[in-house]
Amino acid sequence: MSRCTTTIKKLRHSCLGLLVKRPKLNPTSHCIRVGLFSSSSPSQLENILLVAFLTKNLSESGTRNLDPDTIPLSEHLVLQILRKSSLHVSRKIDFFKWCSLRHNYKHSECTYSHMFRTLCRAGYLEEVPNLLNSMKDDGVVVSSDTFKFLLDAFIRSGKFDFALEILDHMEKLGTNLNTHIYDSVIVALARKNQVGLALSIFFKHLEASNGMDKEDAAGNVVGVSLPGSIACNALFAALRKADMREEFRKVFDKLRAKGFELDTWGYNISIHAFGCWGDLATALRLFKEMKEKSLGSGSFGPDLCTYNSLIHVLCLHGKVKDALIVYEELKVSGHEPDSFTYQILIQGCSKSCRMNDAAKIFSEMQYNGFLPDTKVYNSLLDGMFKARKLMEACQLFEKMVQDGVRASSWTYNILIDGLCKNGRAEAGYSLFCDLKKKGKFVDAVTYSIVVLLLCREGQLEKALLLVEEMEERALLLT
Repeated sequence: MSRCTTTIKKLRHSCLGLLVKRPKLNPTSHCIRVGLFSSSSPSQLENILLVAFLTKNLSESGTRNLDPDTIPLSEHLVLQILRKSSLHVSRKIDFFKWCSLRHNYKHSECTYSHMFRTLCRAGYLEEVPNLLNSMKDDGVVVSSDTFKFLLDAFIRSGKFDFALEILDHMEKLGTNLNTHIYDSVIVALARKNQVGLALSIFFKHLEASNGMDKEDAAGNVVGVSLPGSIACNALFAALRKADMREEFRKVFDKLRAKGFELDTWGYNISIHAFGCWGDLATALRLFKEMKEKSLGSGSFGPDLCTYNSLIHVLCLHGKVKDALIVYEELKVSGHEPDSFTYQILIQGCSKSCRMNDAAKIFSEMQYNGFLPDTKVYNSLLDGMFKARKLMEACQLFEKMVQDGVRASSWTYNILIDGLCKNGRAEAGYSLFCDLKKKGKFVDAVTYSIVVLLLCREGQLEKALLLVEEMEERALLLT
């Protein structure tokens, strides 16, 4: 008889002997012991001993010493071995393959599913393809949840091509590819900047939702719905980030044609994207649509992000007057402007030389408890110099220093350029020389401003000396 059977019988005999040769105990202890042993039938004890024997042998020598003719394989036994935390994953893989070769045993959906999850958790993803082929040969199909677990594991590890192969494998097997599975893959790919792959899966999902039902592997009719808002928004955001304008428009139009309802996030991304790309008509139409929907639903409507996005794109395209109208609407909408609102408005007003509006918003910003940063001061300084408000600009710079706001290279470039263009070239040049001595805030732009100033004033020798300095410092004229 095999070593396995002999060992099991010996252990079983020893355990049963304990039932016969028990010393007399006090009643309480006796009841506890009898309860423990009587609850385990001989077959349960055999199973416990068999699992212990297999675990020990697999840990020590793998499957080499296992006798296939005497080990009664079953789904329950295989799962017990696969669940042993003390057993290394490589030993579990060997045992699983060893079981697959037995003529009297066939793996079930449950054992395949458990093995897939074990491999993914342990990082043995290279073993998955062979296991999938084995499963296909056995005619077994695991649940859609297990397939999703596999997809997520491969996407997390960056193995996108194989994730797509698994998706194709699922479709060929007739697995129910519900919206949740598609959505999770689209979101994961979009967030990992795999926009092309996310797009292909999105359109595949969209084609499957043409209003027609499909059957799963069991012949049940399964309705296929549109992608969810989270997946669509993640794709919108990725397309906007990648500047894929045509693809963004295509996705947007197809979803709208199918009756897809944008949520607040979807509207915000779309307004920002279309606005930044110059399609202000669509951006404004979507904003109007949001406001109309909010009349029927108090919980839905433009939020602060919506207003900021619209103000930003209007300022971006020089529509500052319209941006100020939206700003006034924001203040009575129940939302409060934030630092970004003030920043983009001050930048927009300053660029369009609406310095009275810029100064007013600057005052409102401080009154409402927001501290202007370097960007805000730079925008105001630049606008004041361009509007020939030299004294106001100098006073603003003094306030900036007093408020402890750190000046940047760009701040000093604005100052030097502004002084030079407002009849204070000597002061601008003096500031440049002072900064150079301190070794601070002088870059290629600073040199370029001063070189052009000297050239305009006919001081070519000084200009050439500065150009040589730039070359020594590896700076290029801008």
